[in-house]
Amino acid sequence: MTKTKTSVKASEVDHAALASENRRLKSELTQLKAADQFVREREQVLQIILDSATDVIVTINEQSEIVHANAAAYQTFGYSAAELTGLPLTILMPEIAKERHHADISTFLRTGTQQRSWQGLRFNGLHRDGHEFPIEMSFGAMRRPDGTYRFTGIIRDITKLAEAEEIKRQQLGELAHRQRLLSVGEMASGLAHELNQPLLAICLQADAAAERLQRMLGANSRHTGPGVCETDEAATSKLQTSLSEIANQAERASRVIRSVRSLVRREEVPRARVSLAKIATDVLPICEHCCDQGGSQLVVDVSRSLPDVIAEETLIGQVIANLVQNAVTAMKDIPQSNRRVAISADEIGNNQIQVSVSDAGEGLSAEAIDHLFESFYTTRSDGLGLGLAICRSIIETHGGHIRAENVPDGGAVFSFTLPVSGTV
Repeated sequence: MTKTKTSVKASEVDHAALASENRRLKSELTQLKAADQFVREREQVLQIILDSATDVIVTINEQSEIVHANAAAYQTFGYSAAELTGLPLTILMPEIAKERHHADISTFLRTGTQQRSWQGLRFNGLHRDGHEFPIEMSFGAMRRPDGTYRFTGIIRDITKLAEAEEIKRQQLGELAHRQRLLSVGEMASGLAHELNQPLLAICLQADAAAERLQRMLGANSRHTGPGVCETDEAATSKLQTSLSEIANQAERASRVIRSVRSLVRREEVPRARVSLAKIATDVLPICEHCCDQGGSQLVVDVSRSLPDVIAEETLIGQVIANLVQNAVTAMKDIPQSNRRVAISADEIGNNQIQVSVSDAGEGLSAEAIDHLFESFYTTRSDGLGLGLAICRSIIETHGGHIRAENVPDGGAVFSFTLPVSGTV
């Protein structure tokens, strides 16, 4: 009787344990089903978010192969998400960006750190049809349980933003231009008025002296006949040439002043088709004189085969002369045998010609390069800081750009661009 009761109790215990275990398993199964449902719902929500996003979202592996892309890829790059899966991310980049991308990923996998921020990277994207457009990309890295990495990036087409920024830059540039003109306008206008009168007097007196000399030479020939000294004739001829050159250069200076006055008053400066070789030739005597005074060698390389430009030749000539004068001044502290000024012009594409004036001086400081073209900024104790500001205004009025930079072999080069005839 005792053994039977023990068996019954053991059976009852087994059934109770099984029932408890069954309830526990059911509870865990219910929880697993709830968790699975929760995960599925989260995945669905995440997929909805990904498909609803207007930015492209891609995930790549360590080999830069795309393992996932959202629907926005089609609108931005012309590829469907399915088409992109398995392809390298670099298919969406032009050649210039591919090398940098591979270098960034390789460095991260080797060191575990980013060499630069991966947030807000800007470069051009490559559309399926071959055209490039500006994009902004941000990337993040996630380490998986097996130790490998996945990288997720968000890519935005910023074409409209870039266009708006360019418009803003142009507006700021125009504002800066106006501010420069305001700062020099009153001074330039006053100087133009004061200098134009004596220059006109110089022209008149030089012309009158040349005419008197010519009459005297003619009268002397009639009275003395063939016995006139040849040396006197040669000296007189040189004197007459010098007087004519004085008149010509005074008239040129007067034209420069009138043009600058029109410039600072925002008047339309008349421009015409002209050869850069002609401009260089016309301003050459001034440049040669400046270089002779500074003990500098002058080298000119402006081909007559270059396309004509649209310019007011007096103003462009004045820019060249100003840059040559600055170049000579920059070399005053180096040995005279090393002083060299070079004027060159080259066609650089985009319907532009670039004119460069280089020197062999000590170069420019970073601060000077940043501020050289601002009104009243100067590195010379005797300078006003107006020459390069006016040069910048002249070139920008012509639709070009002017800049300065150091050259590897020493010295500095000032370059400006002008549009080729027929492009404006």
